[in-house]
Amino acid sequence: MFPAMSKPQPLLADPGMVSMPPMPFAMGAGGRPVGMGGPDMSLLGGGHIDALDYERAMERFGAVQGASMLGGLGGYDPNYAMGGGFGGGGSGQPDCVLMVYGLNVQKINCQKLFNLFCLYGNVLRVRFLKSKEGSAMVQMSDREGCERVIRMLGNTKLHDGKIQLSFSKQTYLQDIGNPHLLPDGSLAYQNYTGSKNNRYNGPDAVNKNRAQPPSAVHYFFNAPPNVSESTLLNAFAEADVVGPDKITTFPPKSEKSSRGLLFFSDVYTSTEALAATNNSKLPNPNGKAPYVLKLCFSNASPDY
Repeated sequence: MFPAMSKPQPLLADPGMVSMPPMPFAMGAGGRPVGMGGPDMSLLGGGHIDALDYERAMERFGAVQGASMLGGLGGYDPNYAMGGGFGGGGSGQPDCVLMVYGLNVQKINCQKLFNLFCLYGNVLRVRFLKSKEGSAMVQMSDREGCERVIRMLGNTKLHDGKIQLSFSKQTYLQDIGNPHLLPDGSLAYQNYTGSKNNRYNGPDAVNKNRAQPPSAVHYFFNAPPNVSESTLLNAFAEADVVGPDKITTFPPKSEKSSRGLLFFSDVYTSTEALAATNNSKLPNPNGKAPYVLKLCFSNASPDY
C-alpha cells in the first residue's frame, strides 16, 4: 500500500500579479505565444495587456524593464483588457469597469468624472492611469449603468478632448493606498462606494433620473429655498467655468428647496459646467449644513 498523499494546496497568488485567463494558444518560454511575436508577459501572468497592466509594469519593474517586458508601446492594446480581476471590488456587480480615453488631465479629475458619470448610474471607483496620460478607469455598480454611460457620453467633447469609452474585462478596480497626484493636486484615485451623491439607489431610480445626453440646458434641484441667481452664478465662478446665460426657477415643490433650469450658450460649455459644479455645496441660509446642488442635462427647449 502506498502512503496516503495529501492533496496539494494551491499556490497563493502574488497580490501584484494579474490572474491569467484561459489562453487560446500554446505558451512557449518566457510567456510568449508560440508562433506569435507577443510581449514577454511571464512576470505579469501572460496574455494581452491593457492600460492598467501597462501601468503596473512601469511601477513595479521601472520604465526600461517594464517597457521591454511589455514589448514597448507596440505590445499595448488599449482595446483589450486582461481577464481575471483585482480584489477589493466591494459592493456592485462584477465586470462593470469602463476604460475612458481622450481626457485632458490638465483640467479633468476624479470628481469631475464622477459628476458626469453619476447621472447615468452609481459610480464606485475612479482611477486615472499614471503611465497612460489621458486615460482613466471607472467602476460602476451595474452593467446597465455602464451601458447608459457609453450610450450617453460616448464621443462627448470635454475640455479640449473627446471622451472615448469601452468595457474593460477587469472584474473590479483595486483600492490604492497611495495614489499619485493629478496636475490640479487632487488624488488620481477616489472611492465613491456609499457616496450620498450617487442617485440610482431605488427601484424607481431609472425613471426618476430620466437620463439625457449632454445638452445646453441643465435641470437643477436641491438648491436652497428662494435661491438667488447670484448664488447660482457664484457656484460656476468658483469652479472657474462659464455659467448659464439664463436662469428660470420653478414653483417649489416644498419650502425646503428650489429647482429650475439653467440655459447655456452651447452643449460644450454646458458639459464643462456640469462636470465642475454638479454636487457642489451652496450656503444654507437657515442652518450650518450646506445644500448640495444637483444638476442633470435636460431636453427642455432653449426657448423655454
